[in-house]
Amino acid sequence: MTENGKYLLSVKLRPGSADYTRVYDFPYISVDENIRIYYKVDDDPEENPGFVFHVLEWTGRAITEQENGLPDSEIDNWYPILCTVETFCHGVAYYDGIRHLYFGSEDTGNYGYHYYPDMDRLKLVAEELGRMEKKYCREDML
Repeated sequence: MTENGKYLLSVKLRPGSADYTRVYDFPYISVDENIRIYYKVDDDPEENPGFVFHVLEWTGRAITEQENGLPDSEIDNWYPILCTVETFCHGVAYYDGIRHLYFGSEDTGNYGYHYYPDMDRLKLVAEELGRMEKKYCREDML
């Protein structure tokens, strides 16, 4: 966490497991320029279909152009040690679909709550998670 209470992307978050994990090492899908779905599929998806996911919202930069000496145009907004994020939602999907969906996170200080949620963004995230569910979850595994 930075001094202003924001969380750096480089902080280890828990995407649906007891072990802290570096979410930024996961593959991701960009929903829009400020929302990414970081996800992890099991190493053996045939045996264990499903995935864990952590949807992060970019909230700003922890270091400004003046502090790092680089022009803003040369900095990736999502560079882990430079950007701050909040958890939009996170959860776990198994063979039969998304089973657990949590809004916010204790890790980013907004667990279970969205203040004035952006419903268009929420819809985009839900649609993308639905596509992922169809791709990585297999009901025929019963």
